Amino acid sequence: ERIEIHQGAIDRKALTSQSPALVIKDVARILHILGIDTTLESPYILKCCRRKAKASIAAELLKQQSAEAGEDPIYGDAAIDNGDEIRFVVEMCRFKNLPGLYIVDIRRVRGNAWAYKFLYHKLID
Repeated sequence: ERIEIHQGAIDRKALTSQSPALVIKDVARILHILGIDTTLESPYILKCCRRKAKASIAAELLKQQSAEAGEDPIYGDAAIDNGDEIRFVVEMCRFKNLPGLYIVDIRRVRGNAWAYKFLYHKLID
């Protein structure tokens, strides 16, 4: 599969000259640590979903059960993050006239924009 050409705004922190396959693997690892569910849609595209926050009592009971299944999802400050499900796509893209330079393109598909912004900065920073 070919890497798509990037269009739109550029975040300098998302630029890389590393192998796209290595970067997508590293991004998937970081997202797992943050408790984000990922599905590899193609060699350069990850579909991501942060699960909705559970009720506090149920969350405590399920913590022991979900510990071996993966990490608990990360949530931002309650003032900006209501704990709803957030869906986004992480894609490795290239630039038309800059061989060897790539960008980690992250796009929100569904969910609160402020909660998405929190997750975006956790991943990129």
